[in-house]
Amino acid sequence: MVALSDAVFVVECGIESGTMHTVDFASRYNKTIFTYVPEEIPEGSFDGNEFILKNKENSIEVTNIEKFLNDLYNQKSKKQSFQSKLM
Repeated sequence: MVALSDAVFVVECGIESGTMHTVDFASRYNKTIFTYVPEEIPEGSFDGNEFILKNKENSIEVTNIEKFLNDLYNQKSKKQSFQSKLM
């Protein structure tokens, strides 16, 4: 799935989880890895997220999901508008 995606969005993962395998593949394919980190982090459940941000060059921290979704929607709308102009 990573090879077919533009990016990966990690909501919550541990260091030794299946999600980390996906993150490793995304890193190998030079995909952007968006990584959510809440303001208050419960103990243990976001260890993988913190690891990604510290160890993966192509990771971007997301702290506000609403803003992220709006930015993503706007980016997609711009891309579709540009593509329609080409046709």
